[in-house]
Amino acid sequence: MKPKTLILLVVAIGCGLVAAFLASQATGKGQVTTVPIVVTKAEVRQGTFVTDSNVDNLFELKEWTREAVPPNTVTDIKELKKKLVQRTLDPGAPVNKRDVADSEGLAKTLSTGQRAVTLQVTINSAVAGFILPGSHVDLIANMPDPKEPQKIMSKIFLQNVLVLAVNTEDSKPENSKVMQQPGLVTLALSPEDAEKAIRVAKDGVPYMVMRRPDDEKTVKTNGALNAFGRGQSDIEAADTKNLLYAKTSIGEGTVIDSVEKYFDITAVPSNLVPPGAVTDPALVRGVKVEKFLGAKMPLTNDYLVASRGPAKEDRKETTIRGPHKMKIFEGASSKVVEFPAGSEGEVISGGTPIGPRPKDGGSEGK
Repeated sequence: MKPKTLILLVVAIGCGLVAAFLASQATGKGQVTTVPIVVTKAEVRQGTFVTDSNVDNLFELKEWTREAVPPNTVTDIKELKKKLVQRTLDPGAPVNKRDVADSEGLAKTLSTGQRAVTLQVTINSAVAGFILPGSHVDLIANMPDPKEPQKIMSKIFLQNVLVLAVNTEDSKPENSKVMQQPGLVTLALSPEDAEKAIRVAKDGVPYMVMRRPDDEKTVKTNGALNAFGRGQSDIEAADTKNLLYAKTSIGEGTVIDSVEKYFDITAVPSNLVPPGAVTDPALVRGVKVEKFLGAKMPLTNDYLVASRGPAKEDRKETTIRGPHKMKIFEGASSKVVEFPAGSEGEVISGGTPIGPRPKDGGSEGK
């Protein structure tokens, strides 16, 4: 091939390539490439287990510009099933593969009928981090005392519970005896116990107490209102008295028709009982308050006046001034005594025409 011809051929090929490039640029200008990715429908809380039943309520596919898609973004919703959400996700946020953890192994540890329930904890409520996957714990809640709702008691409400995971770890750490900064604990519970745990967690953080894994004994407790428990304390058992404290202010003239309605009964050490304090609730029923008693004040006798029933008919005394006889009873026996006449206005004897029964003593006039 002649050099001149070769040069013309090279120039023609170059022009063709330039034209092809310019054509592709012209046709592609203004077009944006999108890809489907998984985003959240609403806020998804840390510790949420993704299941077949809730995955469609939590996530959806949405078209995003290819250039704006973050690295490691999930593009298939099926990838999220049986996963544990490791951090709270905002509504509409792309789901990153690092936002979820594989929970398949965790699910396999559940017995038939059990549920995995994740609760928020603190370093204090998780035994300083010594609660580990595989530990057995009891759960304690602070709740109103059923007998005295105005008081808060501490009570064990679940016993011998298996810990499945702490945070997102379902196994013990290799180089530490504790879990660093525990924030979530996942437990294996029956459906009924799961309801209890979630209800308690709504009002606060339940405390966990560790127990031996081979100790399956269930212990019944009364709960604790103070350091001595819910019932008798060492001080109370030694020397206490019940004091009545006004629940609310009680106005002058109020008749106490129900002790429970107006007073709280509290045992206090005897040396703290104020003078004249009422310590027997039975003595208060039907009694009228003589003067104003403030709320939370102890009840003493000077606030009360005995309730007077219907006035008894005054006993009429018979005055006898003339000579007469009286039968005097002394126990079961009696004797007749003669009384002389007295001067005008002088009372010789007094009594009733028919006195008390002989066994009661008394007199009988004639």
